[in-house]
Amino acid sequence: MTYKLKNVITFIFFLTLIYLIIYNSKIVTYSVISSANIFFYKLFPSLIPFFILSEFLINYDFTYNINIIISRILTFLFKINPNSSYIIILSLFSGLPSNAKFINDAYKDKVINSDEANKLLAFTFFPNPLFIINTIGTIIFNSFQIGIKILLSIYLSNFILGFIIRNKYISKDSNKIIKKQKLQFSETLKKSITNAFSSSMIILGSIVVFTTLYNLFLPILPFNNLTNSIILSFIEMTSGINTLASLNITNNLKIILISASICFTGLCVLSQAKSMLEFEINTKFIIMCRIIVIIINVIILNLII
Repeated sequence: MTYKLKNVITFIFFLTLIYLIIYNSKIVTYSVISSANIFFYKLFPSLIPFFILSEFLINYDFTYNINIIISRILTFLFKINPNSSYIIILSLFSGLPSNAKFINDAYKDKVINSDEANKLLAFTFFPNPLFIINTIGTIIFNSFQIGIKILLSIYLSNFILGFIIRNKYISKDSNKIIKKQKLQFSETLKKSITNAFSSSMIILGSIVVFTTLYNLFLPILPFNNLTNSIILSFIEMTSGINTLASLNITNNLKIILISASICFTGLCVLSQAKSMLEFEINTKFIIMCRIIVIIINVIILNLII
């Protein structure tokens, strides 16, 4: 595709978008309000505590101690930099896109290089456990056990991927574990709150943009409700999950589709992660890895549900 053709297509797209926004102002308003409701009632309460807590954990030697304890195991399994072991553990508990923030912090501190950062990014898109257990399991499926099964299947799928790509971007760094210099409590609190709200606003903005775009173009999509819901879930995960949950399909199919959406994380979350990173992201590699995770996850879920 030539440069001029790209410019023409881009111009037509934005011209069409402007027309749709003006002509469908009610859809835009609804999309913004619904996105904000989803964010503040379902995501923000589980994200903000972990965002703030993670800064304190990193500052007060938690990450150093984690690296000391488990770096040998994780380095053996995934061939990663021993100083980045804490990223996997924190990502397990805080959920996406926190992993991008942890990875970027390690990159800025020169703990890892851009290749190592891309490798970590590929298999640490873990969901927030509270969101999976409470929102997906208890609220959507009225089952704590289903929430646990989905969560564990996604964890296992990502770990299997990490093992599959262990020989890509192998860390050459075998230095001793680095101990960071501590900040004062007040400095840590200020930094944690500032970073938490900054990251949260990026997430909110991304949800609003992708949900609005989907709703604007939905009327011209020539598909049925199930296909449209799947498309939405792979564009904006949270809104897509809400739509999938309302469909008249079997619970097993809902579980598989919702879990697949979480495994992929959605273009919205990938854009959130990209906006937090200060190194070049290997987009094709990341998307390929998310697709592999989906395949692994579908196989695991079919064995346990």
